[in-house]
Amino acid sequence: MLQDTARQAVIVIVLTTLAARFPYLLRNRMQRPLFLTLAVFATSSVIIQSWFAARVNQLTDVPKFSNLFQGIWGLVDITATLYFAVRITGFQPRHRYSKPAWIAWALATAAGMSISFALTPPAMRFSSSAQISPFTAYALIAAAYMVGTALTASWLLWRNLADIEGRVLRTALTMVMAGDAIMVPFMAIRTAERMTPIAPALSQAAILLSTARFVLLPLGCVVVAVEPLRKAIVCQYRRIRLYSFWRWLRSATPELTLTSTTSRWRDLFDTDRSWEVLHQRVIEVRDSIFYLYDTRAFGNLLTWADDYAKTIPRRTMHPELITTACWLVVAHRSALANNAPRTNEVLESEWLPRAAADATMRQETRYFLELYRTIRSQAVQTFADKIAPAANTCLASSAHTGSSRPQ
Repeated sequence: MLQDTARQAVIVIVLTTLAARFPYLLRNRMQRPLFLTLAVFATSSVIIQSWFAARVNQLTDVPKFSNLFQGIWGLVDITATLYFAVRITGFQPRHRYSKPAWIAWALATAAGMSISFALTPPAMRFSSSAQISPFTAYALIAAAYMVGTALTASWLLWRNLADIEGRVLRTALTMVMAGDAIMVPFMAIRTAERMTPIAPALSQAAILLSTARFVLLPLGCVVVAVEPLRKAIVCQYRRIRLYSFWRWLRSATPELTLTSTTSRWRDLFDTDRSWEVLHQRVIEVRDSIFYLYDTRAFGNLLTWADDYAKTIPRRTMHPELITTACWLVVAHRSALANNAPRTNEVLESEWLPRAAADATMRQETRYFLELYRTIRSQAVQTFADKIAPAANTCLASSAHTGSSRPQ
C-alpha cells in the first residue's frame, strides 16, 4: 500500500513538473536531456500499471507479453538515466565509437530478450525455476545491460559530484546517483529469482528497492528541473529586499552612470534575468557606497564614527556596521544638500564594507540588508543629527582650503 501511494505521488509530481516546465525544458537546449528523462519516467509510470499490462496482453494475445514489454522499456529507462548523467556531467568518451557501441549493446539486449522470450514455453516465462532454459539467457542478458548501465551512470555522477555548485542541485544529483546504484542489488535479486526460488524476504527487498529507485530517480530529476525556477525566485526576492537601500543610495549618487531608477511596483514585477539584475544591484550598491566614501567622507568623520560605535553596546549592533552606517548617513545627507565634495584627502579603505573573496551573493545581500537596518536605527540617526553640521563645515573648508578639519 505504501509503495503504491509513493509511486502515485511521484507520478503526479513528475507530470506536474513536465506540464509546468514544458516550454522552458523544451526551449532550453541544455535542459532537453532532462526533459527526455522526465518524459521516460512519466511513460514508465504508466507502463507498470496493472491495467496497462492487461490491455497489452489482451491486444497481443501473447501470454505475459506485457512483462517483455516492461523489460524492454526498462532498457529505455536506464539508458535515459545514463544519457542524462553523461550530458549533465559533460562527459566526453575517449573513443568516438563509444556511443554507437552502447546503442548497439542496448539493441542487441532487446533483441536477445525478445528471442529468449519467444523460445521459452509460456509456462516458464517470468517464473522461478532451477532448470536451464532460454529464459535463463533472458535474465542474464537483461541483467548485464541494466547493471552495466546503472554502474556507469552512478560512476559518472559520483565522479563529478564535488564539482556541482549549489547544495540543492548536489542533493538532487545524489538522489539520481543513489537511484541508479539501487538498480544493481535489485537486478541481482531479480536475476536470482528468475533462475531459482528465493526467500520471500528477498522478494520483498526487491520490491522495496524498486520503489526506492522509482522515487529517488524521478524526484532527483524534478528537483534539477525546478532548481532554475527556485533560484530565480530567490534572486527576485533578494533584489526586492535590496530595493530600498539601493534607491536610498541612488538618490545621493546621481553622478554615477547606472541603470535607470524604477518604481517599487515595476521592480516587483520585473522578473527577467533575475540573477543578472540582482548581481547588478549589488554592484551598484557597492559602487555608490565607494563613491560616497571617496567624495563625501573625511578623516575626522571616520574617527568620530568609530569612536561613537565603541559607545554602543556590542550586543545590540556590531561596531563595524555602526561605524560604516554612521559615516554613510552623514555622507548621504551631505550629498543631498549639494555640498561641495571633498577634493584632496586620501583615505584608507578600512572603513569600507569588506567582502570576502569567496563571499556568495547571499552573504553580500545579507550584509547590505544588515547595514541598511543599522542605518535606519535611532542610534545612527542621532549621530548624524549631531555630526552633520560639523561635517558640512569640514567639507566646505576642504573645498576652499584643502583641509578636512573643522575651522
